[in-house]
Amino acid sequence: MRRLIPLLFMGLLATYLVRSLLAPFQEVSRAGYLFMLTLVLVFFAAQLWLFLVFFRAEADEPLFAETTLKSLAFHGMGLTSFLLTFTAIRDLVRLPAALAGEGYELSGWGSSGAVVLATAGCYVYGLWNARFRVVTRTLPFSSQVRARMVQLSDMHLGTGPGLEQIRAQVDRVMELKPDLIVLTGDIIDGDVKFLEAELRELSRLRAPYGTYFVLGNHECYWGHGKSIEAMLRIGIRPLVNEGTEIKIGDRTLFLAGTGDPAMEWFGGPAPEVPTPSPHADYKVLLAHQPGIAARAEALGYNLQLSGHTHGGQFFPWNLMVRWVHRHHGGLSRQGPLEVYVNQGTGYWGPPIRLGTSSEVSEILLGGEASS
Repeated sequence: MRRLIPLLFMGLLATYLVRSLLAPFQEVSRAGYLFMLTLVLVFFAAQLWLFLVFFRAEADEPLFAETTLKSLAFHGMGLTSFLLTFTAIRDLVRLPAALAGEGYELSGWGSSGAVVLATAGCYVYGLWNARFRVVTRTLPFSSQVRARMVQLSDMHLGTGPGLEQIRAQVDRVMELKPDLIVLTGDIIDGDVKFLEAELRELSRLRAPYGTYFVLGNHECYWGHGKSIEAMLRIGIRPLVNEGTEIKIGDRTLFLAGTGDPAMEWFGGPAPEVPTPSPHADYKVLLAHQPGIAARAEALGYNLQLSGHTHGGQFFPWNLMVRWVHRHHGGLSRQGPLEVYVNQGTGYWGPPIRLGTSSEVSEILLGGEASS
């Protein structure tokens, strides 16, 4: 029965697109209409494969034409999202006039053509914005501890950016000369045995006070134990429901990491927020999912660094994400606790960003970098 839900949902969306967006093109070109119809149906079929086959397969189970079908499904996801969004906006704008009997049609080949052109333009820009633009956000925080931290999140090695882009992102981090590097989950998103080249790039992330990592939900899908082992192998320390004191000058930074809820779904321990050291001058929690902030506030942390939301990644989800997550992207507060949500150094699914940017976060404790 559960398998029928995505099938019915996709069927309804496809039917709406065909009837409202594509049907008017029959007035202009039957061949063009059939071409676009075929393209849309292929995109929806690939997405069904993604949800009904790929997401249900074992982590190390090879699938026929997996790379090609996954790429087709992700591109189809982005394109159909834009088509549905712009078609719905067009229909909603024109609906009152049509209901008032002013002679306006809900659809026509001219407006359908505008929707297709808008989709193509947004998608091309989104591809460029995701692949060739990484923003460095610099955030000073008042603290007795003075240090430059750099945060990476949601790189999605395996389903996101390619090797050249990952190399450029690591280069960007090292140019900042950080004292401390933190990776806030969803870094690994694939079988680690196929990610050796990407992990070699991550092994270059070195800082005087260490490089630390917390699990996201996607590491758990592929085996959280394998992800932890892979990070240890390249010199990055996982923090799973634990904290550590770091002496910086004559001050103490308490840095902790909590597990992701998905780890418990796959047989691991439940996420816990470690109790901070009472001797620490500044307390930082790394938590992939920002919703843990209430617990961090109760325990007296000063700063929480998170990811997970991607800031919605692209329109219209970048607007809708704030309805789902209180801390959806950027800097916010939960009482005295400051929460910073990195919008993602990479991306997931459609390789696009529209209304958001991939980012490397430079966190300046004490308002400026340590010497």
